Amino acid sequence: KGTTKIVTTDANGKFSITVPGNTTVLVVSYIGFITREVSVGTSNQISISLKPVSNTMDEVTIIGYGTQSKKDNTGAVTSFDAEKQLKDIPNNSAEQALVGRLAGVQIGASEGSLDADYRIVIRGGGSITQDNSPLYIIDGIQVEDGLKSLSPQDIERIDVLKDASSTAIYGSRGANGVVLITTKSGKAGTTTVSYNGIFGINKLNSTLPVMTPYEFVVYQWERTRIEGATNQASFSGIYKVNTFADIDRFYNVNPVNWQEEVMGNDAQMLTNNVSINGGKGDRTSSSYKAAL
Repeated sequence: KGTTKIVTTDANGKFSITVPGNTTVLVVSYIGFITREVSVGTSNQISISLKPVSNTMDEVTIIGYGTQSKKDNTGAVTSFDAEKQLKDIPNNSAEQALVGRLAGVQIGASEGSLDADYRIVIRGGGSITQDNSPLYIIDGIQVEDGLKSLSPQDIERIDVLKDASSTAIYGSRGANGVVLITTKSGKAGTTTVSYNGIFGINKLNSTLPVMTPYEFVVYQWERTRIEGATNQASFSGIYKVNTFADIDRFYNVNPVNWQEEVMGNDAQMLTNNVSINGGKGDRTSSSYKAAL
């Protein structure tokens, strides 16, 4: 509580987290259950149980041509309350904020670079050679760039339609699934101006293992013996050696990590979000909200 440190449980509900002291308070939450605050104390293991929310009036999901009860479309539709679940989680992009939070939806970087775009695939995709991107609908309007143009702070709710019946109204364009995005609207009250700023640093998680200068020279020496070539003909530049004993000279040669030179710079990310909200009614009357 009071920090941005967050962990998720595994399939059995188990989790592990490092806390600064025995006065730390854990905030435990899950969709459909009442959030609990638990003091850690001096114990290394704690058991936490949550009580389900008794109010079921809002147990419906919006689909392309109306609403359905959640009990009638289990597995076909995945819903995510972004306004509540992303409120205290810093994220620079909406795609990054949704990683691992939508059942049946795979979200990952399209390549290994730090500034790579994220790809969203629903139920594994249906083609090896064609684009498997879903159809994106933001407030009833079809868009091509998906979530790239949206800040996580502007999203109120996301519904992912995954089966044929729920995506039928969108025709063939919805064959790869449909992502329905509802943005936040104006709320009645005095005019308020809010600012949200996030700064972060991305670093490559892993690099390719490479040989040291000494290992590289030994490799060339062994290759020379296998191929039957002469030492002088097979070695070039600083790697020329006359006898096996000369290889020891390369123990202290400083290597050049080209992966670090080319891709090792940390990527800095900065996101600024300013919004103005106010009005005297709901979104159909005089309420307003603007975000930048």
